[in-house]
Amino acid sequence: MRIKPFIYIVITAFLAYAAPASAQFLPSPVPASPQSWGSTGAVTVALTLTYNSEALQLKDEFGKVLPNTEEGGGGSTFQNIYTVKTLGGPVDAKVPIKSVTTNEYGSKLGVWRWGNAQIIQSLVAEGKLPEIGKPPFLAGWSIIMVFNQYAGATSVVARHVTKLTIPIGFEITSGPESFFVATINSKEIVTKNTPLTGSPSTTETRTYTESFKGRASAIIPSYAVEPFVLSGLWSGGYKVTPKTSVDFMTGQIFNTFVYSPTAQKLDKVLGVGGADPFQDLIEGSISVAAGVIVDLYEFNTPLE
Repeated sequence: MRIKPFIYIVITAFLAYAAPASAQFLPSPVPASPQSWGSTGAVTVALTLTYNSEALQLKDEFGKVLPNTEEGGGGSTFQNIYTVKTLGGPVDAKVPIKSVTTNEYGSKLGVWRWGNAQIIQSLVAEGKLPEIGKPPFLAGWSIIMVFNQYAGATSVVARHVTKLTIPIGFEITSGPESFFVATINSKEIVTKNTPLTGSPSTTETRTYTESFKGRASAIIPSYAVEPFVLSGLWSGGYKVTPKTSVDFMTGQIFNTFVYSPTAQKLDKVLGVGGADPFQDLIEGSISVAAGVIVDLYEFNTPLE
């Protein structure tokens, strides 16, 4: 039987993402405990936006370059249209004997960066993040992808060192047009001891590794009203780590397993941003660092 490595999951908190293939068969976490294992990975956006820029100096109707000053009215432009006339005849009665009309067009490529800093600045400018500290209000912010115990992403957030955490419109999704291939190694061993005297006991061990690659899409905040819609090659993996938890209602200590992502990356990104006639060709990558296992209850509890 062929195992499908990626499962399409729609998550209402701004993100659709896939958990490890085996995650759908795992038991639910113990609900009595406020301790909730999960993982977080730092997101790094490294995109290059290439656009068409004016390559000509603005000229007047006679073909003379206008001074690039407020008074001169000059600057750059895509197009100049001007006419130069040649006069002939007596000095006091010259008439046009030749007319040359020129229509010139010129463009060049402009390049700028769109990364974490630009996203944070944009969200602050739109009022979606508060102004903390000194302008440009970047210090202390990071972009974090949050995963549950079974490596299913639940949100992408902007997080400040003060623990202020705000979801942002950021998605990495696998959809109907996506296709993934994977290498999976999984083993679960359950040992039950039923001694002639004493209490029975059960121990469990699990190993799980997965590496995958395939086509995925991303929707991330942009400088415009509409977000950037991108596609690329999504690759990474998953692993499992045993952890100990405490049921705070009973005080019972029990063993559990946390599935977390290894480093993941949306590479060979390609997309188009902006609106006609000022569109950008978008290239680059979006990386998510290997998940660091955290207690999500503490992660989501703000500082007092």
